[in-house]
Amino acid sequence: MFPPRLTIAEETDAIVPALLPFLRLPALTALQIIGPIPSNEEWSRKFVGAPNVSLLQVVGRVGYRLGRSLSTNILPPDAQTSTDVGAASSVAMPHLRAIRYFQVRFPPPRGPSDFRKLCASKSAEYCCDSAEFVDGRWGPRGIDLQDLVRGLRMRRTLGADPIERVEFLECAHMKLSHMEPLLREDLTVVFDGVSLAEKSS
Repeated sequence: MFPPRLTIAEETDAIVPALLPFLRLPALTALQIIGPIPSNEEWSRKFVGAPNVSLLQVVGRVGYRLGRSLSTNILPPDAQTSTDVGAASSVAMPHLRAIRYFQVRFPPPRGPSDFRKLCASKSAEYCCDSAEFVDGRWGPRGIDLQDLVRGLRMRRTLGADPIERVEFLECAHMKLSHMEPLLREDLTVVFDGVSLAEKSS
């Protein structure tokens, strides 16, 4: 695997993500996203100009509900199909083939009350790197692979290439029961260098 060519982190100057939707980045093939980005943020829209990204690495809470983020329909509201706007796919990064989770935890064997409560504002999107508090309740506490599988299936429906490999590195609290939704898919799954499932030939 090649190293990421572009990294977007929480501390990245705000002007950079703001400009991304207007840039054409056809040479970009690898992307790394870091930080506690709220799970309901459709950040993949920012990369409509980077259709050739084939490797995505996520670090931290941004990976909790990755399926939702990656299956965002990028078509204008009045467009019926991707061909209406001359696109081969209705999602960003349509040629994405590999996803790597790095230091993104699975849900730990604890209750949400173990996390720190909101520190200041009740309207805060999150209060720590480990958990999300939105609309008065706790959100994701770790990687949601059911959400990922739904997102990958939706991507195929919207014209994207199928994901071939999902890799997990240093992801705490993993149990095989967490992996079951992903292991039923036709792709390669690797956890800390050990293959759990191989894509069918």
